[in-house]
Amino acid sequence: MSWTLNSKNNGVYWIALNDAIEKYSVSKWACVNFNIMDSKFVPETSGIYIISSGLPKTITIDLSNSALSRFSTPHYVGQSINLRERMKSHCKSDSENIVKIKNIYSSADLKFNFIEAQKEKIDILETLAYRCFRTDANIIDTKLSPKNKELLDDLILEAERKKL
Repeated sequence: MSWTLNSKNNGVYWIALNDAIEKYSVSKWACVNFNIMDSKFVPETSGIYIISSGLPKTITIDLSNSALSRFSTPHYVGQSINLRERMKSHCKSDSENIVKIKNIYSSADLKFNFIEAQKEKIDILETLAYRCFRTDANIIDTKLSPKNKELLDDLILEAERKKL
């Protein structure tokens, strides 16, 4: 997993993601612990989410107060028309990719980051977030409707103009 540098397009996806969030989100980013009990703090509205964590649990020395403990790495990017239910389903999931994340990272360090967004535009936000973070746990890229594909292309074009 990595935070992509977008070397092909000089960081345009990051600019486009920021612009899309400003256009289509209806809240600010929020974060809860990735466990079933904290799902009550997640709204039952549409949006995108990122499952992230700190250091892998295979590290056997205490680094909880180190500079490294401040980093959070995205592992999975998704969208949902009901963020709370999606979080619950991931918490209970036996999907190979989610189980892999749970096995490598301490459950206490796993986070569910989310932002509420217009239902009709969450696929655009998810596509851009995936292109920015290129997480290993995501299997496929989002399928966009023709209308949202056009909106995505417009966002990327506008971001390219901003880079000039």
